Amino acid sequence: MTGPLSTRSAHALTRPGIQLTTGFLSLWILATGFLAAAHAGNKNPYPAPVAPLITLVQNGSARAAIVAPKKPSPIERRAVQELVDYVTKITGTELPVVDDPKTTGLPILIGAPARQALPDVRWEDLGDDGFILKSDAQGIRIAGAKDLGTLFGVYHFLEKHLGVRWFMPGELGQVIPRKKTLQVGTFEETEVPSFRIRWVENGDWALRQKMNVSVKVDDRPV
Repeated sequence: MTGPLSTRSAHALTRPGIQLTTGFLSLWILATGFLAAAHAGNKNPYPAPVAPLITLVQNGSARAAIVAPKKPSPIERRAVQELVDYVTKITGTELPVVDDPKTTGLPILIGAPARQALPDVRWEDLGDDGFILKSDAQGIRIAGAKDLGTLFGVYHFLEKHLGVRWFMPGELGQVIPRKKTLQVGTFEETEVPSFRIRWVENGDWALRQKMNVSVKVDDRPV
């Protein structure tokens, strides 16, 4: 989700008799964004999955494997680990991670393997942070032209298709569905940010909101 730009540093805003913490400020900014989106054509940001459905986990058993780059960058490793961790939190089942696209089960290609599987995509059109997601009977592909776009694509997939929500920083603002069978629909989606520079808060929560200022991976600015 791309929200409005922050105009203050990550500190509490204090006025006579009123103190807004950054958590409440973040929640207000997100709520404003949701209301604006609701009035802009009433388009549902989380539509129902389109058949045929694709199964990642069936009754607690893995039916898919994550295909990672053979030599992943730190950001690609983060993308893979976030997908592994959240699928595990949702289902209690950890998907295997491999580097061979010919793996048994449904392949979920992340980063470089996904780009190789989508030769017709004009990657230069996605910019630094854009990404493409494609799901069909051959598997799921998630990739950006650059590594940060890939990570944002994974967060988009977790939010829109797996039901994870990060409403505000911290555990209190995180919503993770629980289910033993995990399925997604068939889709092809492309997202390119409207703003080149995006800043609301900092840290992991901001990264999951697809911010690209004051965010780090492995203690390095992205």
